Amino acid sequence: MNKPHQTHLNLYNMIILYLILGHLIADFVLQPAKLIQWKIRSKIGIIVHCAIHVIVSGILLLPYLNLKIDLILFGLGIVHFFIDYAKINISLKRDKFVGYFVIDQIMHFATLLGSGVAILYWGKPQAQIQFMPGIYNNPHIILFLILAVFMSYTIEIYRHTRSERNIGEGAKFNYHNMLLRILALTFVYILFTGIGYLIIRL
Repeated sequence: MNKPHQTHLNLYNMIILYLILGHLIADFVLQPAKLIQWKIRSKIGIIVHCAIHVIVSGILLLPYLNLKIDLILFGLGIVHFFIDYAKINISLKRDKFVGYFVIDQIMHFATLLGSGVAILYWGKPQAQIQFMPGIYNNPHIILFLILAVFMSYTIEIYRHTRSERNIGEGAKFNYHNMLLRILALTFVYILFTGIGYLIIRL
């Protein structure tokens, strides 16, 4: 694989990782029960939720932002609005939350992959600023953060959704279990990262 193509692929991977991290933060960490209830009562709540998505993604991609990428993120927010609006209306009518929760997330991740392609080929991302490049450009750190959010908040919310409770109640987090999962993840991640490093060095 030639170097320019490899660089292109690495940049796409980093963009996707940051879009996924932004999605998980906005959809799970920054979506309390009150916001869920607001989304159910009014489209304004969904708009606020989507605005949070755009802002979080913009912050994470801040070094690369330009007008085209701003427009792509804005478009991503609009698509997110329609996906959430459809999920809320359909799941409330049929009183089945788990299946629609999974479908909702699949659709969101599909739009993230498409947005990553649009950013790479239409947005022409070029780092405008350098912010702690050793950390910001390290995919292992970003992947760990993604897994940490997934293992803590996402799993807790999924467990709550499986219980088929009122969708507007919001999840009651078991922070003890969340912490244990993060600690286990940290141990396993460091172990496998260390093994991988040793294999490469041999």
